[in-house]
Amino acid sequence: MGFLDNILNKFQNKNTTPTHKPGESVLVTGANGFIAGHIIDGLLAKGYQVIGTVRSTTKSEPFEELFKKKYPNGKLTYEIVTDITKAGAFDNVLKKHPEIKVVLHCAASTAVGGTAIEDMKKIFLEPALEGTKGILTSVQQFAPQVTDVVMTSSVASLCHDFYSLPAAREFSAKDWSTGDWDRDVGTNQLTAYSLSKAYSERYAWQFVKENKVNYKLSTILPSVVVGPQLLESKVTKQLNLSNQWMLNMVYSVKLDSTEYANEPFFTIVDVKDIVNYHILAFENPKLRGERIFVSQKSSLTPQELIDLLNEKYPQLRGKIGKGDPNGKCSGLALIKFNMDEHLKAANYKLVPQEETLIGMFDQYLKHHTLDVTEQTAVSLPW
Repeated sequence: MGFLDNILNKFQNKNTTPTHKPGESVLVTGANGFIAGHIIDGLLAKGYQVIGTVRSTTKSEPFEELFKKKYPNGKLTYEIVTDITKAGAFDNVLKKHPEIKVVLHCAASTAVGGTAIEDMKKIFLEPALEGTKGILTSVQQFAPQVTDVVMTSSVASLCHDFYSLPAAREFSAKDWSTGDWDRDVGTNQLTAYSLSKAYSERYAWQFVKENKVNYKLSTILPSVVVGPQLLESKVTKQLNLSNQWMLNMVYSVKLDSTEYANEPFFTIVDVKDIVNYHILAFENPKLRGERIFVSQKSSLTPQELIDLLNEKYPQLRGKIGKGDPNGKCSGLALIKFNMDEHLKAANYKLVPQEETLIGMFDQYLKHHTLDVTEQTAVSLPW
């Protein structure tokens, strides 16, 4: 092998060798959340040691019981952080666990509350922004051994109001929301949520730029994350926000409607894909330090969803709408998302959309039914 071949081989090995290996310790904030719980499941399955933060022991106990049964040899510890908006909220956790090498910051608020601007600052902006400031500052001060911080952001950081775009378009990870809190929020909870994600992610990138940090920052921007609940006790009539959106789409189509159901539309992604990309962001050298949004390419419309449900679940026929199965999607529902670059970098294929939806509805329909004559959409921030 020649000199140049040796150099190229070393370069290639440097850029393909995993930066972290099972057995290392990973901190996951907001550990009882829908996404974070699945991430912990994925980490334990790979053999990582996990420290999770929760607001109280009542939040962690059901998960502890589940994971002890599923991973009897797994190493999982929960620490209490009662309020992520308080200065130094994560200090003690990082001091107590100097073995932490990776931080996955998933903690955020998706609560539904008042529509007054001050209410929405407390519900959305403060937890997102102050929580991000807190974890990055704590890592900087007390965890110099951390080499990777991965933050859960959202495609909402790309655009604060997809429904008001003048025309359909394709988005990539290079796009940023141009929204302004004081100018755009008003009483709109979706805009408040969207800008809280954009502001907190911008802060994170600015923090890394302005400070001499020892770690690589990566951000994961999911679209609407869909999938089954880890805990059967969580399969309630009303689900977590992203899965509830799927139920709301069903309820949006009246039983006697014969029109193609275009709205509310949006792209979805399987929770398994989000888990994998959070882990790939610190394991795969090609993805470290990247802004990665994870989403199916095209929007899901209510019509596509009810077509699938009417086909796969005969018991729902006559209980949910039909719309116009032969109609065509139009307008803003044609918005697309291009994550080809990061799919290629990871040599990754997303879970097919139909498989994602069936996974969620299989579980839900074991506990509940769907009947648009008896149920209505639940109020969400969007």
